[in-house]
Amino acid sequence: KQGSHSGPMPSGQNGLRAWARHGIPILYFLALIVWELRDITWDDLLAVELSLLTIGYMTLIVFMYVRRGPDMPLRRGDAVSRLVALLGANMLVPLTFLSVEYPQFAVAAVMGAFAGLAFSFWGVWHLGTAFSIVPEARRLVQTGPYRWIRHPLYLAGFVIGLGLLAVKFSPAALGLFIAFAVSQSLRMVNEENVLAEALPEYTEYKRRTWALLPFIF
Repeated sequence: KQGSHSGPMPSGQNGLRAWARHGIPILYFLALIVWELRDITWDDLLAVELSLLTIGYMTLIVFMYVRRGPDMPLRRGDAVSRLVALLGANMLVPLTFLSVEYPQFAVAAVMGAFAGLAFSFWGVWHLGTAFSIVPEARRLVQTGPYRWIRHPLYLAGFVIGLGLLAVKFSPAALGLFIAFAVSQSLRMVNEENVLAEALPEYTEYKRRTWALLPFIF
């Protein structure tokens, strides 16, 4: 997720093409915002609060993409790593459509979603314009949760995913969660390789931080 400065902005015809490509994730997150707005259960205060937090998180991502523009990163992952990132970023979506099997875990799942989204918001706020869905290196962020862990957004995703798995547990749900965990693990490896190649200081940063959980992993 994070990436020293980015390269120059493309100009002219190249700039238009770059903005067209850059607009794809912006339109994607805007579509998710509209979807979330249409799906709000207005008579459930807890659901409304969760939806508003989700919308705020995605709005922050859109703002960071627009603010950055289609600059050239110091280094970008190859086509395979970009595909893994796109799949991994959406792997929890089909899990949300499965039926609830264990409603007794619903409160824990909602609390996990609140915690995960709040933690994600904190992480993106500190990443700022270094945020990217695909592996790209722009600068080394070492503030906020990045002081201690290298992948706080993935940690947040695991918290949300475990909550969904608890209430929807079934062979299909377990399979989707395992696919999510594998894709996120590959994303972490791919991103760290890109960052280490582009940013010499990343090796020292990696040595003194944890991947996901302080003092554990």
